Amino acid sequence: FFLLHWIERTMMKSPPKSSPPTRQPRQELVRFRPFRSVAEPSFWLDHNARKLNELRLSEKGVPLAGFFGVSTPSTGVAPPLPPGMRFDATSSSSPSSDSSSRRNEYIRSSGKIVSLNTIESLKKCDKNKFLNETCLPTLLACCGVLDVGDDDDNIEIDPNVSLVSSTCLTYCDLKSNMTVYWFAFPALAPRTGCGIAYSTVNHNPQRKLINDWNPRECKLLAKSIHKFRVLRECHGTNKGNCWCPPFFILVPSATDGEVKKSMKCLPFSEATYNSLSRLEKENMIFGF
Repeated sequence: FFLLHWIERTMMKSPPKSSPPTRQPRQELVRFRPFRSVAEPSFWLDHNARKLNELRLSEKGVPLAGFFGVSTPSTGVAPPLPPGMRFDATSSSSPSSDSSSRRNEYIRSSGKIVSLNTIESLKKCDKNKFLNETCLPTLLACCGVLDVGDDDDNIEIDPNVSLVSSTCLTYCDLKSNMTVYWFAFPALAPRTGCGIAYSTVNHNPQRKLINDWNPRECKLLAKSIHKFRVLRECHGTNKGNCWCPPFFILVPSATDGEVKKSMKCLPFSEATYNSLSRLEKENMIFGF
């Protein structure tokens, strides 16, 4: 249920005719969908104008903001577009840009775009070194591996930003109106053995939430997520910016026998986690 983005359910093949006649229930597996990204022409027009009039020979990184969500439904014979990162004319704006660019059903990805002055610089650029310098420190600081420094002790790294980052290297030939670019979306990789078990041979098959929770618990879950989204939208609207939160914490209350009485959907942050009781930390669910 919590894989709200990039999911695609595939049905397992029915057993061959030579199998025993015993009927086995079909299993639906959660699958990640291919991620394809698009930079719209308006994005490059805006950035090229900024390079010409503002950045000029500077190769310093400037803010970059993309957005992504679930695939759009098909409107005709053409298949629906796959989910992917999108960049448009608002992608070079600040995160608190005007509310007209709010996309409540999309997740925002922030980072930097570095515009180099020559195509040779882009070809010779060590991209692994570039990622290590621009993105890795933030990821490590978010996970508590890297200390942000004594001067920033009161600053909390927001995982909803640090764990959903993007970056871009580009060269803009303003004379021939040609742009060469390289996008990257760094992410943490799970340890070996940690992740979604796609095979049902050696692992317990994945199950639908409705098969594990009763209808009342599923309704409590839907209400708690809806309330969380409304509060987040009101908070974001006051800042002129509202995006779908990429992560959240679900805290079921004490159970009455095996039935959950209530649920809380909370922002995903270190402060929220530290505010939970020991029992709540044991029962909490990470959602995305």
